Amino acid sequence: MKASYIILCLISSVGIAATPTEPQKLGDQMDKEGTAWIVGKWVLSNSPPDLNMSIIQYEWDLERRIVLMSMERLQDKFKYRGMMLYIPSKKEIVGMGVDNMGGTHKVSWRTKDSNLFHSFERTDAEGRLGRVEMVCTKVDNDTMKMDMSFIVEEGDRRSSKPLPTGTYKRESQKASTKEG
Repeated sequence: MKASYIILCLISSVGIAATPTEPQKLGDQMDKEGTAWIVGKWVLSNSPPDLNMSIIQYEWDLERRIVLMSMERLQDKFKYRGMMLYIPSKKEIVGMGVDNMGGTHKVSWRTKDSNLFHSFERTDAEGRLGRVEMVCTKVDNDTMKMDMSFIVEEGDRRSSKPLPTGTYKRESQKASTKEG
């Protein structure tokens, strides 16, 4: 009995050690998908500024378990704050946020070829629902392009007429420490 118990324990230990581990943190998942490049502060460098966020910032928190998101559109003083997290059991990245206009946001992320797709479902203060998708594409280490489209209610198709593409430049660490 003791010998069989010891053998079963050894087999279980070897099985556990040999099983590949799935990411348990958002940071690990983003590293795996190739989207961790997005963490940092991004400033709009061209495009009609009223149609895109002027400043977008992604910050790690809780040992890379969550990403805090903030977005601002300087022209109309719109501000958004949110949080993203990874749910290992469902293998999905989800989040929520609020804006200073009374809106609440349900957010999901998905990736394709290191591009990050943000899907926002916003409920305004009066209860009206709107859906927007942002696609963030890495151009180089310091440049990102962002396309934004309104989602058509029938299915999850993006609208045929996206808003203008915005080009963002990564704010350097030195510049951001001077501000704060």
